[in-house]
Amino acid sequence: MTYIRRKTVTVDGVSILIGALSIDQVDHINDPLTEDEQARAEKLKHPTLATVYRFLSTSLNNVVDGAGWTPERIESEMDYGFVQQLQTAVMEFAGLRTVATADTTTPQ
Repeated sequence: MTYIRRKTVTVDGVSILIGALSIDQVDHINDPLTEDEQARAEKLKHPTLATVYRFLSTSLNNVVDGAGWTPERIESEMDYGFVQQLQTAVMEFAGLRTVATADTTTPQ
């Protein structure tokens, strides 16, 4: 049994359910790109996006087995701004990025 935490994230009024990534999944996010991913990166002229799409697909598919999120689906259903905000939310939720907090202490 896999225990994946889930969370609803709202980006500009659009709500989507994300799943945290397991430690094993995080370890494989930066694996070499497959031939299909490499071709997509070359087409987009932005190699990092192929890894971002892999990362987001993994998170979105963790919510429901067989949810059907693929890099192609992300490209056809999301815009760059949404992808960027979603990536930040998933990274924070998975513990890969800390949320900056304001310093509320008073200097002495």
